[in-house]
Amino acid sequence: MIIFRCRNCGQRFKVPAATAGKKGRCPKCKETIRVPRPAGSDAARNHSEQSKAPPAGPEIELMPPPPADRAADAMPPGEQFALIAGRQTDGPEPPPRRRLPWIIDIFFYPVNRPGLLLLTICVGAPLIANLIVKLLAIWTLVFTPMFVFLMIFWIVRLTLEVLLTLYVLWYWFECIKDSADGGIRAPETVSNTPGLVELFWQLLRTFICVLLFTAPCVLYVRRTQSVDAIFWLLYTSSLFFFPMAFLGIAMFDSFRALNPVLLVGSVRSSLFHYFALVLFLGAPSWLVIALLQFVPDEFTAFLHGLYDSLGWSLWHIAKLVLFYTAMVTGHLLGRFYWKCQEKLDWDV
Repeated sequence: MIIFRCRNCGQRFKVPAATAGKKGRCPKCKETIRVPRPAGSDAARNHSEQSKAPPAGPEIELMPPPPADRAADAMPPGEQFALIAGRQTDGPEPPPRRRLPWIIDIFFYPVNRPGLLLLTICVGAPLIANLIVKLLAIWTLVFTPMFVFLMIFWIVRLTLEVLLTLYVLWYWFECIKDSADGGIRAPETVSNTPGLVELFWQLLRTFICVLLFTAPCVLYVRRTQSVDAIFWLLYTSSLFFFPMAFLGIAMFDSFRALNPVLLVGSVRSSLFHYFALVLFLGAPSWLVIALLQFVPDEFTAFLHGLYDSLGWSLWHIAKLVLFYTAMVTGHLLGRFYWKCQEKLDWDV
């Protein structure tokens, strides 16, 4: 690099050595100047050669340093920078690109170090605690005083499972927010550990939102004991507006996102993309409920027997699938916001 000063106004520049001998205009005083050649051992001779050197190469424009490259308070005056015209300045990093088609890549959203670590801890730790409780229960049959340790570990297991479930719910919200910023893999949240108040507040917001959209269907089924056309109308309506409502709560931490006027306006302004999102997220659950109406009684009895024999292990497998699916769903909600945020009509 060559560091030199404008002879007219004293503006300092730092340019690549390849530009030595080229002419340009000082952005401060607009005077034509020439980039000096690197100094040798004899300063006077080099100074003379620089003054007699013929023009070399096309004329260039010397530009002042952008604000991001300046640190006037921290840098000495002689270390100020300048850029040759055409050189790109540092800007915000572009969003990461998917290596696979999006329809496939979205299912790999949790497959990175933070995502896999979360799944391992939140499923593996309760599984190990459950095994310890079962071993202590067997030991208690032989040595009755071990009942005290059995109760202690049972309370520890229950507390651990509750806290980890709350943390997974909080992390789900973080997946939505990170994906809304352009993320394509599960976020790193080690430096942003939540407190108990924040965990329970997230639980309360989620519970109220889910209750608001599931209560009509549940109450109708309990009252009529049937799954008819009215049930499907209620279920489809709830399923259609629930993703937008939950996205509003996750992004703005406000119950005003449940305002029907805001919901309808946001859905209308992004109808094409939102309809595709609802179809992708809701079709599996709609299909499962429909198929359950045709399941033979023998198959239902088989599932009950399987759960009675392997209930605790099946529960942990179901949790693994549930947590993984929740992270993928959160990613889809966040990416929808990232793509359509200018169209959403939220006044929260």
